[in-house]
Amino acid sequence: MAQDPERPKVTASEVVDRETLKAFVEGGKEYLEGIRTLTETAKLRAIFRAEGDWKSGSTFLVILIKDGAVLLHGGDAAIDNEVLIDVEDGKGKKVVQELLAAAGRGGDFVEYYWDDPAVEGDANPKVSYAVEYISGLFGKPLVLVGGYYQDVSNVATKIR
Repeated sequence: MAQDPERPKVTASEVVDRETLKAFVEGGKEYLEGIRTLTETAKLRAIFRAEGDWKSGSTFLVILIKDGAVLLHGGDAAIDNEVLIDVEDGKGKKVVQELLAAAGRGGDFVEYYWDDPAVEGDANPKVSYAVEYISGLFGKPLVLVGGYYQDVSNVATKIR
């Protein structure tokens, strides 16, 4: 394997801006490209879903198939195998389509509004980074996504 999956260069809890988000996702990509066995894949599901280096609250990784189906959702196993290609944010942006397009550009950021379960209310600003990688197990292209919620709690105070 490319690196120890329990020690990414940037952990989920260290994601605070675009730079750390990109490093977190790219570290996940590096690890995923090195997976070669079904045993490692099974271990991956447990590692990516447990609170720790690869998941911290609402910061986690999602693996998508290029048709918009979720292969692994680090935050909610119930979403695995769901096809989310037409899912929209609170303002009508087709989020999964945007993420797939960003990955197709060689890796890029997507901003959208999403419900943060840790915060009261809906449509909180979220930034995600999506990148395409070739599965070391299947040899097929997949998309890895990670995101974080922007803290806008002090914006209203600054405007007043």
